[in-house]
Amino acid sequence: MITFGKSNGANWIDLVQIVSKKLEDKVMRKEQFWLVELDKYDNPDLIDGSHSDYDGANEALYLRKRMGFYKKDKRYAVARIELLECTDKKYEVNEEAISNCNEMLDNYRTKRGIL
Repeated sequence: MITFGKSNGANWIDLVQIVSKKLEDKVMRKEQFWLVELDKYDNPDLIDGSHSDYDGANEALYLRKRMGFYKKDKRYAVARIELLECTDKKYEVNEEAISNCNEMLDNYRTKRGIL
């Protein structure tokens, strides 16, 4: 059994690295770069991508300017997005509420003839 404290902090670092590596092995990771249009709250709207690097997304803005698709009143940025594959992890949720919602949806679908 490993105990963690000041005297064996290296063991803690080793454990974190092992756990991180196991998580990386299980999760698909992919990085993408997108040209985004920013709204007034700096929320991005993906408009061109995906690109493999920053320069590709930045070049997309240049091309949009040259082709007349650039809007002077808008703000643009390059967003780096890391895709992480979803897992089948089970979460604790309010099962009764889920059951009630599913029942209402089933009734709606039956009434509307939706499968």
